Amino acid sequence: MSSESQRKSTNSSQNNTNINTTLIPSPPSSPVLHSSSAPPTLFESFKIIFLSSWINVLLIFVPLGYIAFGLKWSNTSVFVINFLAIIPLAKLLGFATEDISLRVGQTIGGLLNATFGNAVELIVSIIALKEGQIRVVQASILGSIISNLLLVLGMCFVAGGFYHKEQKFNMTAAQTSSSLMALACIGLIIPAAFISSVETPEIVQTGSDHTSELLNLSHGTAIVLLIIYILYLLFQVSTRKSYVTFCFFYRIKCNFLGLLVENSYAFIPRRRSNRR
Repeated sequence: MSSESQRKSTNSSQNNTNINTTLIPSPPSSPVLHSSSAPPTLFESFKIIFLSSWINVLLIFVPLGYIAFGLKWSNTSVFVINFLAIIPLAKLLGFATEDISLRVGQTIGGLLNATFGNAVELIVSIIALKEGQIRVVQASILGSIISNLLLVLGMCFVAGGFYHKEQKFNMTAAQTSSSLMALACIGLIIPAAFISSVETPEIVQTGSDHTSELLNLSHGTAIVLLIIYILYLLFQVSTRKSYVTFCFFYRIKCNFLGLLVENSYAFIPRRRSNRR
């Protein structure tokens, strides 16, 4: 009798624990296009996408941008409308990459977020370079680097200081990020140092043209940065340890890709414009 009573009490306690665990509410999750249930219809997919953020209200400016350009509105109006249209498009791009990362895993998902996170900036920079807007590209890249190094990092320190008296950082991840940032700065300094060295008054008086050398140096620097970026991608894919975090990678990649675009084209048009 005692063994039967103990068995009944054990079964009842297990049932109670099962009931309690099922009654615990799950944490709210962000909307996704597809879960373990049946795949959504096309209408449901568009509904989830447009209701994912209130910023999507600004999508109304996407057709307005085409209309403003087609009707030859003022340059200021076209710029402001298209600037507002880029904001929700960038948000939708991030939402799409995050939704894909839920299916392909954390490693590949982090690489997708890091690679396509600045696709809008890269497209705008390339178009601006083709139009000869060198100062716009240089200002955007410089602003991105400064905001990542100062604004974002400072806000993280402030936010972490509210909850933790002492914040600890992994030495390996910090050293990797610092080394890559130093390489990115070196890639930016080398073409600028070459320009400063060849534009001395003595060399300018001789009338020698170093455009071809500057072009080769800029392209070589861009290729080196691209190789380093690809090697770091392989490092992220092959390394699955806890100290390799994608937050550092996400902050570094915009500086590398931005410097890659600038070193590929930006210095040559500026050299030609100075000669004019």
